[in-house]
Amino acid sequence: MTPDDLHTMIAELLVPDRGDDYCLNGVQLAGRPIQRAAFAVTATSDTISAALAAGADAVVVHHGVNWSGSQPAILPDSPIWLATQAELSVLAYHLPLDRDPVIGNSVGLLAAIGLAEPVEIPATGGLGFGARYAEPIAGDDWLDRLDQLTSEPVFVAGPMPDHVSSVATVTGAGARYAEPSFANGYDVFLTGELPLSTATYADRVRRPVVAIGHTTSELYGIEALRAAVAERSEIDTVLIPSTDSGLMRPHRPSIYRDSEPAG
Repeated sequence: MTPDDLHTMIAELLVPDRGDDYCLNGVQLAGRPIQRAAFAVTATSDTISAALAAGADAVVVHHGVNWSGSQPAILPDSPIWLATQAELSVLAYHLPLDRDPVIGNSVGLLAAIGLAEPVEIPATGGLGFGARYAEPIAGDDWLDRLDQLTSEPVFVAGPMPDHVSSVATVTGAGARYAEPSFANGYDVFLTGELPLSTATYADRVRRPVVAIGHTTSELYGIEALRAAVAERSEIDTVLIPSTDSGLMRPHRPSIYRDSEPAG
């Protein structure tokens, strides 16, 4: 299978040309023929190295290596350099994987917390989906469910309700869509990152915005895409684990782990 063949298959699933995006969706780097494809959230140098160690000929990601549409600089040991040296193809699908109502990130995250029958939320550009539980869940128990999804910290802005009956989500950096989600009657807005502007908004309106990490919130779409490709083709597929902490780490982790509040 060529990189273009793999893109054609994925394009039939995700319709990458539907809606605007600010990165190149599809084949970003074309390499050798593909017998095994790795799938990961982000094309980091560690991801590329892991894909090569797994014997992959291509890596399919949500966050690629080309965000402007022009050829970026190739620096030693960067993801592009590593992939180019090994003739590894890189294919990326950004907002198309967020928007998809079947295998997309938002619907996958909702399923992971026990919600079915997601519906698109108006005024979110097709990115937001929400769903309702058959029976309400105690707020603390619902947060415990999130803790089980990730080893990363879970952040909460605004007061949690005693019970959670409905959840809206836009994964990744989708916090700006909290307002239309609350306007459509959802109890909690779930996302990946929590910027200060959204945290102060949640405090003002006394509604909960919960963030579980950009990468954690977007694990489910890429895994669903991997499964769909495996079902439709004869190439081998492998999932590369992804975490935010693989990219970002505290300068002195012991300070945050061992220190006690002053006073």
